[in-house]
Amino acid sequence: MKPFCILLILILARTLEAATLGVLSASNAVVIEAFANNQVSVLRSVTSDANYAFMGFHAASELSQIDPIKDTNVLLIHTISLDRLRNYHVGDDFAAMLETPSTLRLIVPLRVNTSVRSSLSFRFEPSLQFSETKFGQRKLIRELTAIYQSIPPGRVKTDERPFVVELPVFDLWFIGYLTPMNRLVLLPTVDIRLGTTTIPRDKPLTETNMFKLATVALNYNGLPN
Repeated sequence: MKPFCILLILILARTLEAATLGVLSASNAVVIEAFANNQVSVLRSVTSDANYAFMGFHAASELSQIDPIKDTNVLLIHTISLDRLRNYHVGDDFAAMLETPSTLRLIVPLRVNTSVRSSLSFRFEPSLQFSETKFGQRKLIRELTAIYQSIPPGRVKTDERPFVVELPVFDLWFIGYLTPMNRLVLLPTVDIRLGTTTIPRDKPLTETNMFKLATVALNYNGLPN
């Protein structure tokens, strides 16, 4: 019975990890938080008076004032592929469109006295390996965090947190969250113009608007935007 109990616990733990879209597992959180804070030290070493503004900081001295990163600051990134978008029909569950990641993609806002300046992003492999970190993306991270912070906590499912959803084919980014009714809501970070239609930023994406995106995707020729 003892081996069976251990196996059951492991299965339940994996199920719990898979069930959350915006929260790191306890074991991953510790490793990722430590890695992210270590990368802040790397950022300080490669930032100078010549490039601090490019990184998003107001002064080189701000590098020494970056707030410590907590695992709760880390944003998980999910993706909607071109094929899944093309196959969308009104009434389909948005959550079913999200790709099941083989590795975790993460982006972390870097704050100075709680104000977002820049970010670092990386991938985390199941074998506890990290990809090379990308620094900067100051415009993107400010758009993401502005939408994130606009969501009333009561609208998010208990034990979940908002997360990032990327639509690579159109280079569009959303903040997503699960409601208490387990419905995925997607909030665009910028206004999206489709012909005469404008999908407003920070307003929940409707099924009709998702279908319009799917229709555009059906005619996409595969060339870079």
